[in-house]
Amino acid sequence: MKKSIVRRIKWGNVLITGLLLCCLVYGGYRFSRPAKVVKSYDYTVQAGDTLWSVCSEAKLPEQDVRELVYHTMQDNGLKDAGKLEPGRIITIKLIRRN
Repeated sequence: MKKSIVRRIKWGNVLITGLLLCCLVYGGYRFSRPAKVVKSYDYTVQAGDTLWSVCSEAKLPEQDVRELVYHTMQDNGLKDAGKLEPGRIITIKLIRRN
């Protein structure tokens, strides 16, 4: 006599597969959420300022200065971080990762 389908299923494999699927779904959700802009402000460039110095003073403690400089360059259309004209207004967006 044949075993019923319930007895033929290897429930350990089903459990492991289900757990892996849940981990994948949660991981995709966790890392696909957009970052949250905490504060955005305008800064007027002074003589002698560099983008690096401005961003390192403005950054959040958990933020990487290199990433903030890159995003600030992108947001303001800057091609060279070393060439800031005094009097120019740049927007700095502080971003907190979720």
